[in-house]
Amino acid sequence: MNILISFLFIFSMSKSYSCELSEVADLSELENITPVMIEILKQQMDEVKRPKPPRCPSFEEIKNQKQIVFNFEGTGGYSPKGFFLDQFIARSELKGKWELKETCKLLKVEKKCNEITDDDLNETIIAFPLSRELMIPFHKDEQNTLLYYSHKHMKDSMRCLSGLIDQSKKNGLSLPPIKVMGYSWGGNTAMKFVKKLNDKYPNTKIDKVFTVDPVRKGLGVVGNLLGSKSSKFFKKESNTNKHYNIYQKTDKTSMLVGIKGNSVKGVDEEINYVSTTSEHSASYAHIDVPESKEAKSLMQSFMDN
Repeated sequence: MNILISFLFIFSMSKSYSCELSEVADLSELENITPVMIEILKQQMDEVKRPKPPRCPSFEEIKNQKQIVFNFEGTGGYSPKGFFLDQFIARSELKGKWELKETCKLLKVEKKCNEITDDDLNETIIAFPLSRELMIPFHKDEQNTLLYYSHKHMKDSMRCLSGLIDQSKKNGLSLPPIKVMGYSWGGNTAMKFVKKLNDKYPNTKIDKVFTVDPVRKGLGVVGNLLGSKSSKFFKKESNTNKHYNIYQKTDKTSMLVGIKGNSVKGVDEEINYVSTTSEHSASYAHIDVPESKEAKSLMQSFMDN
């Protein structure tokens, strides 16, 4: 069932997004990027095997960070390679993948760069603006620790956070603020992650949670596909300081019959997203939510300390 749903989801989302190349970047700003940096990026991406979860940092690595974010991606969009590419582009202050390609030409490492940004090989890296796009502002500050998981990585993420909590207690120190976000089925996993943490470590607080069009799994997925009413299946957990949610009920095309997100009971701020740009956008509302101005506004609140 899950395999069929994943296939239908990816098939129905095969609309294209493209970068505008009409404005050429001022390449004088890119002089700090070196061929060595491109090589390191290539090595990072080569080492990633989908859908392998990220390496869990040690307590020493994160104890002085501003915050640690657990992000759960939705079905069909999980791309660790894309995560590394987003991070490199953001921290290099590039405007996008196209500007990275222009930089590679300037540095005469175009062939290696093409292996990184090849559209056919890494279609999901840039094609769909899922929760990775919302995280891009986080990348610009290296004092943020970002852990990017698939919606299937519940056990890995919980094992990681449990280990960090135990290490912090052993050292008599506090963890940085913990934040959790998730999109689609990743929003489902994010909610389960927070609840499981509350059950296991009731005294450990989650600073903020941000769910983006969370979708139920199992038999509940039928309700998401066909239902029009706002479900209260999800609720804010008692260990969460603030919870933000955005959802929609207008999608008619994703997964062929449309994916409907869910409201969350007891949240601090929630938006019922209705696309006003076009009928086409409304039909693909589940895909369009993450790149909406409303989602980015909530993301800013989620980011702020």
